[in-house]
Amino acid sequence: MTPLPGLRGAWWLALPRTAANELEHHAPVVTRHPCGRPWVLGAPGPVTTAGAGAVRAVAIGELLAQEGEFAAALRAAAACGDFDALMGFPGSYTVLVSAPGRMLLYCDAAGLRPLYTARCAHGVVAGDRARLLAALAGAGLDEVWAAGRLCAPDVPSAIRTTRSPYRGVAPVPAGCRAVLGAEEPRARIARYWHPPAPVLPLEEGARRVRAALAEAVAGRARRSRDPVCVALSGGMDSAALAALAAEAVGPGRLRLVTLPSAASGDLPWAHKVAAHLGAPLEVLDDAPDLFAGLPGVLPTTDEPPPAAGAARIARLARAAGSGPHLNGQGGDEVVGVPLAHLRHLVRAPRRGFLRHLRGHAALHNTTSAALLRHALAPASPSRWARTAAAHLDTAPDALGAAMGWEAHPRLASWATLRARRLVAAALTHAPLNPWADLATHAALARIRTSAAAAATYRQAMAGIGGPEPAFPFLDRPVVEACLAVRPEARSDPWRAKPLLAAALRPLLPDPVLERSTKASYTTDVHQGWARHRSHLLGLLSEPHLAQAGLVNADRLHGALERWGAAGPAPAYVTGLVGLELWARSVLGEAVAC
Repeated sequence: MTPLPGLRGAWWLALPRTAANELEHHAPVVTRHPCGRPWVLGAPGPVTTAGAGAVRAVAIGELLAQEGEFAAALRAAAACGDFDALMGFPGSYTVLVSAPGRMLLYCDAAGLRPLYTARCAHGVVAGDRARLLAALAGAGLDEVWAAGRLCAPDVPSAIRTTRSPYRGVAPVPAGCRAVLGAEEPRARIARYWHPPAPVLPLEEGARRVRAALAEAVAGRARRSRDPVCVALSGGMDSAALAALAAEAVGPGRLRLVTLPSAASGDLPWAHKVAAHLGAPLEVLDDAPDLFAGLPGVLPTTDEPPPAAGAARIARLARAAGSGPHLNGQGGDEVVGVPLAHLRHLVRAPRRGFLRHLRGHAALHNTTSAALLRHALAPASPSRWARTAAAHLDTAPDALGAAMGWEAHPRLASWATLRARRLVAAALTHAPLNPWADLATHAALARIRTSAAAAATYRQAMAGIGGPEPAFPFLDRPVVEACLAVRPEARSDPWRAKPLLAAALRPLLPDPVLERSTKASYTTDVHQGWARHRSHLLGLLSEPHLAQAGLVNADRLHGALERWGAAGPAPAYVTGLVGLELWARSVLGEAVAC
């Protein structure tokens, strides 16, 4: 058999009952099917197992349940044959169920814990590492996925939810279950989770958000005797985690760590939060520039790691210690609301509608009338997909894009015609299947994009020997608590994150909760590029992506030679660097096949 690739950090592989026992000799057996055959292999990290007759279940990850609760839930689920309730506990985890004639696998609602299936010589197998399944299946690069990774600001969900980096390795989308039948050639995918209706007013919603987020933080902080480390940027999201951690275990067990930015303005706010909580703040002044140390500093990950910041992640990993490491990623997307909510607000106006309309018009440098016209324009999912596919080369109308079902994908000038055709075909041939109304679907698309980035960040931290970070904002109860609040209560053109501010009012000082500025790291990107420009241009002189027919090398070199503040958005350049170096280190010459 193909040797299993070397993996760092937590990983697991789930086998059908019919799989050959030889895999047992290549990885530790974590648990077995009720019949005794090997089921879950690997080093998955925290695991909770339970059995009920001929059924066995395992939860992998941060299951924040009391002892015995998971086993009781499994007994109730086995009695009725419906196992969806096993995903209802606090925390962030994956559930696998071995039942007579089938295996069920559940991906979390946000998509923070990736889940894949693939067919190989042992049958249909599942795991949390696409690279591992690709090795078992002998799979090569999926070029549609690679073309989608060239898009900015986000990979379209038509690609993200149906493709992995490897052909034949299929992702299980967030909020979905996969059922593997004993004789079935592939997994059957269905949604088990549905977002709540956004009906709660601000005050009630703030109470629920506070309770859910406090449980997410305290459940992790109290399970360890080591100090709790919080990556404190100075923004409201990380400040919230720091305040709730201090409330749970006291400031004496709290470690606040921050990476200074050249021009974000966050550092003074981080000092304010630390002083208010009475906890020490460690400023990592010796953190490297962006783009430093490439490519050697890059860890091996399933998807392209944040290459520009890889050296900074390594520095943070050394400072984080061995205790719980809390990260505020996902807060912007979970607590906030996309501008698309105005489409529903104009059709069912509530008190304060005109205030919202005028405020958002001012924020977007337009008139209320223009904003109203966009809010009333047709917006079917199929129309959005056709428009996106037809305008991959052009800058979208800013207001129209902001009110779409998802972020409007755009390819940089160096993407080839073939790459454009691959992305356009994916957009038009994989119909957008909304999760809810337009505003909720748009919010979920943002949340899941952030969760995918967080999952890769977690793999990167593990790949360099750091602790596994936790992302409490991406826990299902926190996501549900936020989505249950009326969009106009979560969004205020005159205040930042009114829902989170209301939830944290007793814990953080008003200046922190009322901060109106937003950090930007664009200056750091440009400064890092300027300092390492010659080295980076050398690294990209013979791109593997050009050999794969996805990038035009001449256009790429010309654009990067001239790149500066007036060129493409930094996301195109950082994404291109990450994708190229990932392809080179993980796939090597196979990329050109």
